[in-house]
Amino acid sequence: MVTKKPKVSIYLPPEIKEELDNWAEEENRSVSNLVETIIRETITKKRKKPKTQSQETETDEIDAAALLQLLASGKRPTDGEVLVVANESGIDEEELKKLRDRLFPQRKKTGNGAT
Repeated sequence: MVTKKPKVSIYLPPEIKEELDNWAEEENRSVSNLVETIIRETITKKRKKPKTQSQETETDEIDAAALLQLLASGKRPTDGEVLVVANESGIDEEELKKLRDRLFPQRKKTGNGAT
């Protein structure tokens, strides 16, 4: 598909690229579309921040809100969503996944397709 949008190339660690691939597949969209959406949402959040707060305070409030929103949604956060919160908050991704898994245990599938 031909587009008039400028092209941006980035280098990512393999594990982040894999998370983006999985997240995009879960949402039935391209990685490019997913990354564009993440960037747009981040820019929108940045523009809405009050300029009177210190950068440290702003980051702490956004991180806490994002984490609480994910956990309180009642829907199991995807690995990609956990990755975003981990990166924004500085909380270890594996620890967040453990917390998610305790709050939202996945049922194991049996051989006959039942859960």
